Amino acid sequence: MSSVTLERPDKFRIGRVFNDSFAVIGRNAVLCLGLAALFSGLPTLVFQLWALRQDPAVPFDPSTFGEQNLVFGYTAVTMGAGLASYILSLLLQASLVRATIEDLNGKQPSFGDCIAKAVPFSCQRSPLPCSLV
Repeated sequence: MSSVTLERPDKFRIGRVFNDSFAVIGRNAVLCLGLAALFSGLPTLVFQLWALRQDPAVPFDPSTFGEQNLVFGYTAVTMGAGLASYILSLLLQASLVRATIEDLNGKQPSFGDCIAKAVPFSCQRSPLPCSLV
């Protein structure tokens, strides 16, 4: 009796995953860069500009280091920026997944469709209520 080993054509191969990933990015480079700029680049730029604007002309004075209002203000803004960054990264990931699914199904993904599908999906996984996102 002979044994026949069937080779599955859909067997997982990491080379195929990398090839498909780079092919999707190559076909939709403007869309991927636009989504990354919207959800990651722009918020990071705004936060960095805010951080740079914090009165650089005032010399460092160790006596004001523990001042409550100053510490609370910086901490609140930094925590808010961190939470916003987390939510925006959820939106970026969801919109890129949507673009990939559309592309692999043979359709042309659109910027608006990716965002429209990503917002409700990310809202379900956000630690904040949907009304705040």
